[in-house]
Amino acid sequence: MADGDKTLPGSPDEPGKRRFGALSGNTKGIKPAAAQTEQTGDNAASPVPPAAPVPPAGSADHVPAVELQADPTEPPADPAQLPPEAGDVPAGPAGAENGRGTTEPPSAVDPTAEPQDIAGLPPLPRAGDLTSASEDAIVDPSEAILERIDLDSWKWPEYFAFSLTRMEEIFPVGGIPRGIGPVRELVTEENDFRPLPIDREKWSGADEKWSTVGDVLANTFTDAWMVSRDGIALEEEYAWPMKPARQHMLFSISKSIVSAVIGALTDADLLSPDDLVTTRVPALAESGYAGATIRDLLDMRSGIKFSEEYLKEGSEIRALFEAVDFAPRTATSANGIKDFLKGLTSEREHGGAYVYRSCETDVLAWICEAVVGQPFSVIASEYVWSKIGAAHAAQVCQDRWGGSIADGAISTTLRDLTRFGEMIARGGTTAEGERVLSGQWIDDIFTGAADSAQVFADSPSGQSYPGGMYRSQFWVPSASRDV
Repeated sequence: MADGDKTLPGSPDEPGKRRFGALSGNTKGIKPAAAQTEQTGDNAASPVPPAAPVPPAGSADHVPAVELQADPTEPPADPAQLPPEAGDVPAGPAGAENGRGTTEPPSAVDPTAEPQDIAGLPPLPRAGDLTSASEDAIVDPSEAILERIDLDSWKWPEYFAFSLTRMEEIFPVGGIPRGIGPVRELVTEENDFRPLPIDREKWSGADEKWSTVGDVLANTFTDAWMVSRDGIALEEEYAWPMKPARQHMLFSISKSIVSAVIGALTDADLLSPDDLVTTRVPALAESGYAGATIRDLLDMRSGIKFSEEYLKEGSEIRALFEAVDFAPRTATSANGIKDFLKGLTSEREHGGAYVYRSCETDVLAWICEAVVGQPFSVIASEYVWSKIGAAHAAQVCQDRWGGSIADGAISTTLRDLTRFGEMIARGGTTAEGERVLSGQWIDDIFTGAADSAQVFADSPSGQSYPGGMYRSQFWVPSASRDV
């Protein structure tokens, strides 16, 4: 969260309260242009090309993306003080004593020998050595906060930033593996975009008090943000409790990932957007989804009765939260997301007006499972996540009955989200040329149907994004169709 005055009791690294939210630049992996060293891993730095001019905000070449990353308060480690990796054999003078009283070369060291001091460093612990629970070193510092969180308080302001990076410790999750392919490397540069003015012609919905990028960051509780182009992180900042490999719940960006999975299944001829929902999921035949197509759900144009008003008592979104244990259950709560979806009714014809409804995305995830016969997390990995060069697994929250809460509860790291966005910006391919989604699927997102812009303009969202539309679970916010 950005420059917030909210405090988080029980901070891992301060005994009292710690104010969270001061964004700080990520320095891990940054190399000056003169340094041509190479590293491996997500924070690796390959040779940095000369910085290109930054295109103006809103231009077709200016591609901002959001993610999650390193702890900026952690000082860089001194390589001389780091212990060797497990299994490494330290180099030393030829003929040096190796710990068994012999003068065999280092390559002949007995791997079963007791750990020895190396160049004055303490030995590595041996796997399996038990440690007393009284030692702070083995106590997870997050426990003090987690013990205060329940199904109601996890959303309270003092805990929310922490909860969003610890969803797997609060709710059941399904892992979305990254696969075994190469990682798409990203290099970090240092830029300051905070003074850039907001272009109100392109963003008419911006708060009247905001005049610069810095104003937006200071007033929107930003946990992390990143601007990337061609594998270069032009701007990258994080606020506690972000970590280099920490996942953060994506909220409704999750919907675009679900859409990509539907697109991949379409490309594989396993389904069609014109299919009836009930043909793929017969369990919904008695629900309001009877007669709706997959395309109706992708564009949020079904006739389902569903209120997205989070603070309204009795709204469908509140009932959805209760069904999946995102809020305390009541006597009338449904048993999981699928049971909830089966109880929804319709209030108008399908294929008509655009009305934003999170439930549509959950049905799409259910369709994926019905078509492939695997959990959504497995399908998302096989068809999308394992192909984008992600450095880490993603995850999706599940209810206690195994249903995926795909409308907003997918979590990933900041950089991996950028890799996903980069694939979309490249027309469905990775930087290495691997095809993830067909160009036809991506082009359709930015083109839409003949009436997509009109039905969007007729909706409440049309006032915030003149000329925009909603297509395949993506917001296309302007008539230029380049964002």
